[in-house]
Amino acid sequence: MALKLRPPLPKARALADAEILERGRWSQLQSNESLHSEAENIAARARCRQLLTGGVGAVDWLELYEQK
Repeated sequence: MALKLRPPLPKARALADAEILERGRWSQLQSNESLHSEAENIAARARCRQLLTGGVGAVDWLELYEQK
């Protein structure tokens, strides 16, 4: 009988990042979310995910700070 290979487990840091972003684990994050609209919060989460996955070079900083 052939062995079933399990997919590799995600890295602990990636799991922690996903938990923080998806569940709003920190109270400060939750209080900050109440200061902005839902659309702004969704866009901020997307930019944060882009920064975490792609690094500093993946973010268009001029567009982010509206300098274009």
